[in-house]
Amino acid sequence: TPRRAACSSAARDSVVRGGVRAARQAGSAVASSAAATPSAAAATSAVRVATRAVRGAGGGGAASTAEQIETVRNELSALEAAREDADERVRAVKRRFGDDSELAQTAVEWLSGFPEEIPAELTVFVVPNMNPDGNSELGGLAARYNANRVDLNRNWDCNWHPDPLIFDERRPGAGGKKPFSEPENVALATLIRRAQPEAVVFWDAAAPRGLTTAGGCPTVGDEAQALSEVYSRAAGYRLATARSSDLEGDVSDWLVGQGIPAIFVLLPERDQLDWEPNLKAMQAVLDHLAG
Repeated sequence: TPRRAACSSAARDSVVRGGVRAARQAGSAVASSAAATPSAAAATSAVRVATRAVRGAGGGGAASTAEQIETVRNELSALEAAREDADERVRAVKRRFGDDSELAQTAVEWLSGFPEEIPAELTVFVVPNMNPDGNSELGGLAARYNANRVDLNRNWDCNWHPDPLIFDERRPGAGGKKPFSEPENVALATLIRRAQPEAVVFWDAAAPRGLTTAGGCPTVGDEAQALSEVYSRAAGYRLATARSSDLEGDVSDWLVGQGIPAIFVLLPERDQLDWEPNLKAMQAVLDHLAG
């Protein structure tokens, strides 16, 4: 069975070890029908996520991988059918994706066009958008919040707070009513549990000259830090050597707490794809995981 890598563009994006996952603030979510009874607007985010799995040339395990992805797609379709007529705004969501999700989509196209570049023992999962409700063009809180005005990267079960610090201010209710209160995060957590990735990489924006940072709950994991170093060297981005102690409800922290190495990659500019450095880094991560 091939090991699995996931990539997702989350207006935070992610790569998963054993495979690669990219997720970003703009997106990176796989939905589960277990998202309970989300509000119409919140469910929008969960159902508008596209998921792709790309296997290395000659890789085995195609049936199980395909079945997992098909299950996720069926669940997304059921959610979408349930709320399609509830909010006309849903139909415009795809127009709001930012460059982080465009980077993930470009990664899908490249991986699909050159599957021989994926080590045979790896499978790459790509989740292009984690927060379709976020407005990447405006940036700031508009890019971070979903339709429930919850910051999806403050809603994970590590050092969670209902009123998290965002831009150095307490934001009432921005952490959600409880960890995993938002369907987008239920979706992504469901995919992670099913795929059992070996590592996850999230793409986000932005930090001057780019930045990679490893997750940690409560401390930075050694494997996550090694993954961050690999990406930093290959992309030419700065490497964070310390973890902020005031991060609350962060997805990469939660993943490391679950024993899965995870990093965030902050792109240099919000409005630039920066494809070549990230392609080099993605290839370096695949080699690192395969080795």
